[in-house]
Amino acid sequence: MVPAIALAVMLGAPTAIAGDDAVITSISKEYNQAQATIKTHKRSQAKNDMVTTMRYDVPGKGAAVETLHFFFNVEQYGDQGEFINYQLFFVTRQLSLGGRKYYEEYLYDSQTGQLSFTVKRDYDSDGNRVEKRFYYRDGTIYRTVGGPLNLYEDELTYFLGQDYRHAFDNLMRNAKE
Repeated sequence: MVPAIALAVMLGAPTAIAGDDAVITSISKEYNQAQATIKTHKRSQAKNDMVTTMRYDVPGKGAAVETLHFFFNVEQYGDQGEFINYQLFFVTRQLSLGGRKYYEEYLYDSQTGQLSFTVKRDYDSDGNRVEKRFYYRDGTIYRTVGGPLNLYEDELTYFLGQDYRHAFDNLMRNAKE
């Protein structure tokens, strides 16, 4: 299994496209900050991460191993720091199925907690590796890069990222929307 940081370097951070786009530039800065935070967490005693691995069989494909890796910051507040909030900022998903490896990253805005960026490494119908990047703004798809536009699949990717955030919030008992 390739560490998230190594894959991030392989994938590269979101980059500005089509000139100087303020939204893309902002997301790129947030992504780089998230990667730096993850690197710092890995060197500290408090890892600030949670990993879950699922193993299951898929009929016609065989055994699947799926790993979700949640990265978060811890905030304490209250008069004596008695309240704790776990702020999710990054999720990776790795799936091994039928001899193929799939990889996804989800970046969450540090201010709003909304999904702001997703990258997916997948396969096309010919079995070639493809990468698709999704940039989000105010809860909607702002821009996609790589691969043809597929509104159903692209929106499903957004909702999957939201589901990961809600699952994390429920597991950590964070009070969110």
